[in-house]
Amino acid sequence: DTFSALDLVAQSGLIAEILKMTACNAGRANLEAVGGAKGTGVLKITKNLPKAGKEEFFLIHQSVTGFFEKKVDLLGDAF
Repeated sequence: DTFSALDLVAQSGLIAEILKMTACNAGRANLEAVGGAKGTGVLKITKNLPKAGKEEFFLIHQSVTGFFEKKVDLLGDAF
């Protein structure tokens, strides 16, 4: 209801702010127009990975087709 009550310019501006949150970076989105916070969607990357019994911790980049894959060992070297 809050979004619908905004004028067209404000709605499109808010959609642009929401799109900032979906980007792969640490952009902040201002959602005050609909009662949200000014700095919404901040990505925080920590270097402290859980080590409770974990010997491996991988980030896997995979192509859409599934044919190509890259594994990155977050606790050690890249593969």
